[in-house]
Amino acid sequence: MEKKVTPRFKTPPYQPTQIRNWRKKRGLSLEVLAERIGMTHASLSRVERGFQAYKQPMLELLADELRCSPADLLMRNPLDPKAPWSLLDSLAKLKPEQMRQTERFIKAILEEEAA
Repeated sequence: MEKKVTPRFKTPPYQPTQIRNWRKKRGLSLEVLAERIGMTHASLSRVERGFQAYKQPMLELLADELRCSPADLLMRNPLDPKAPWSLLDSLAKLKPEQMRQTERFIKAILEEEAA
């Protein structure tokens, strides 16, 4: 007779979010962010790890505090340096002349590919 093995750690019933990564990117502790949106740090931690459900109003509050979109909180890891949006975020830091050079460079690549 086989012995049934019970896992020690539960699998989260919900999808984990990117909230923790956005919170870290913005330099906020769990306690501070939770207080700003009016919830306990324990509840926010459970949402971050996928052990508690979230609703749209909560995502919108979090997105406002973390200066991103609600969709970012679900799909976009801001700490991933190889992700395409990391490059886009860098564009916002360019000076006007650097932006023009970048634009010319991209257009040249696209024209070369089209030829």
